[in-house]
Amino acid sequence: MRVAQELLLLRLALFLHPLLLGTLAIVYAIFVHTVRETAKGRVQGCLRSMTLMASALSMLFLGVVMTCVHTIPPQTSARKVLSVARRRVIRYAREHNRLPATLAETSPFPGRDEPLADAWGRALGYSFDSMGVVTLQSLGADGAPGGSGDDRDLIGVFAARQPDGSWSDVPEKWIRWE
Repeated sequence: MRVAQELLLLRLALFLHPLLLGTLAIVYAIFVHTVRETAKGRVQGCLRSMTLMASALSMLFLGVVMTCVHTIPPQTSARKVLSVARRRVIRYAREHNRLPATLAETSPFPGRDEPLADAWGRALGYSFDSMGVVTLQSLGADGAPGGSGDDRDLIGVFAARQPDGSWSDVPEKWIRWE
């Protein structure tokens, strides 16, 4: 999947490359025209040229930005969703004095609509044991256990309870992260 994204970005860059060169040529032509108009003392023509040059530079800037924009890799997005789910589970446990039976029982943070689905649109795996150790899981691009690359599973394990039995704050580190 990552190779397909990189090929798409390469095709986009090759498509925009002539446009960027064309825009740069236009900016240069307008600059030369502006210098000539200024030398002749024609203020009105100079102002028009400056406006055109500003427009062309804006197009050039947008073209450069469009060729440099990268998408967030799905694995990175899935890691973020697992971290959000961890914070929501702990918040729920602190408010209700128990772990949620399902992730659907948790609610988004105020002002945010954070669906608990991985980067491929599938629900996260969620389980916990009697000691309050929670496991969150994304099965990767293929949706099946195991795999490598984008198909690799992401599994995060954290303790929802502190050693004294109280609910923990959001732990800074996962007990286990695969």
